[in-house]
Amino acid sequence: MNKMTDHPASNRSSTFHKNLEAFLQYEFLNQRTFADELGVDYKWMRRLCHRGLERVDRRTQKDLERITDRYGLQISDLWREQTTENFSPIQDQVLIKWTGSKRLQAEEIISRFPQKIETYYEPFVGGGSVLYRLLKSDIKVNRYRCSDTCKPLIGLWRMVKENPRKLVLRYDEMWRKLQKEGASFYQSVRDEFNDSQCPALFFFLLRTCRNGLIRFNQQGNFTAAFHHGRGGMKPDTVRRIILDWSNLLRQYDVRFYWRNYQRIQASEGDLLYLDPPYRISPRFVLYNGPFDFETFFCWLRKQSSDYLLSLNGFSGEEDRRVDVPTDLYDEHLLIDSGSSSLARMNGNAGGDLRDSLYISRK
Repeated sequence: MNKMTDHPASNRSSTFHKNLEAFLQYEFLNQRTFADELGVDYKWMRRLCHRGLERVDRRTQKDLERITDRYGLQISDLWREQTTENFSPIQDQVLIKWTGSKRLQAEEIISRFPQKIETYYEPFVGGGSVLYRLLKSDIKVNRYRCSDTCKPLIGLWRMVKENPRKLVLRYDEMWRKLQKEGASFYQSVRDEFNDSQCPALFFFLLRTCRNGLIRFNQQGNFTAAFHHGRGGMKPDTVRRIILDWSNLLRQYDVRFYWRNYQRIQASEGDLLYLDPPYRISPRFVLYNGPFDFETFFCWLRKQSSDYLLSLNGFSGEEDRRVDVPTDLYDEHLLIDSGSSSLARMNGNAGGDLRDSLYISRK
């Protein structure tokens, strides 16, 4: 008796299969939920996802139309290789705007990292630009442990990893209301967030506040104003950026914690990347609470791992460096970081920024 062998799927079936998988990823759905939402038989959907489909016929046309109607496609598009280009993740884009973002510096910063890291700690994770570059790099990291004292920020990062679809749907809903109601709706969301600290509301505010400048008052309330003239990033683009981030975070052992940096004790073989709040004009409260550099430096001396520390540098010719004790670093670099969003908000072009990077190797 001849053994049964699996024949390779035809190019058409393979293309159909890839497109269907892209739709599922785009929606953050499993096969059963996708079938339920479309109103089609789950077993039929499972077969499609497993085998693909060679062609449409009378039995499948109606159900295939349910898929294409959902995405504004023609049935023939299900067999086109270019169909899912507009549904694929958008890479190398900022998920959230965050004051002091290291997006422009991230590549240079991680070029100073060792090639093997036991546990990577980032206690001031913020917008995650350095984390993103590290996840995309060929540096071997066993564990990623990221944290911040801003509770809704950590809730947001957990949501991106664990429940991205809910985040996408909430943003879509709020974005559509913003287009109709404008600044008054933004204000209502801000008020609701200050009562609830809801991560999804926080995400919406971060995407629509003025210049992405994160501001809290002394009571811990978010006070950043609406960015008039900009309606926020379109939901489809946001969905694809979240898809990229969520897929990336799920590939690795990445965890997010709401905690103070002082709770971390790094060991030999670990790496700390530190980007604490910078010293700026006292009339601007950009982070939720004060930051004591003397306490921070004492904690840093007790760490057993290598670390890299980003801090103030120069704004044009103005020296804004923090007085970092010389025993805390082996090397001090200045890295170009573009222009200041804070200066732009105040109508002051200022000079280009160069941030300090302090490196300590144990």
